[in-house]
Amino acid sequence: MNFPISKSPKPPFTIENVDNVIRSAMEDGYEITRPRFTKVRKNITGVKWDLTNSEYQILDDFYCSYGSTSFTITFNIAKGTSGDLGIAITKIVRFTKPPSFAYQGMGVWEATCDFRQI
Repeated sequence: MNFPISKSPKPPFTIENVDNVIRSAMEDGYEITRPRFTKVRKNITGVKWDLTNSEYQILDDFYCSYGSTSFTITFNIAKGTSGDLGIAITKIVRFTKPPSFAYQGMGVWEATCDFRQI
């Protein structure tokens, strides 16, 4: 299943690794570490879009129907001014909390979502 909003999000948003390390302090001052899981997941937070009334309704219905299931999301990051070609980030994610919507006026909604890679 794909995320219903295909437009690029507004910058900035954050992609960070979930802490995957178990740390154990020893009596002599050393620290022993090991991975918690074999896969390192990412949190994607503060992702915002400006949506029309119909896009707002589509995203709200999507969360109400599929808020607990995983889905594929793709962020197309536009080409930068320094000759950067841009990138497309595709992840399989779940919502970490319900999306929030702020009405901006003139039929425009700002939607904010947080995701965790599965």
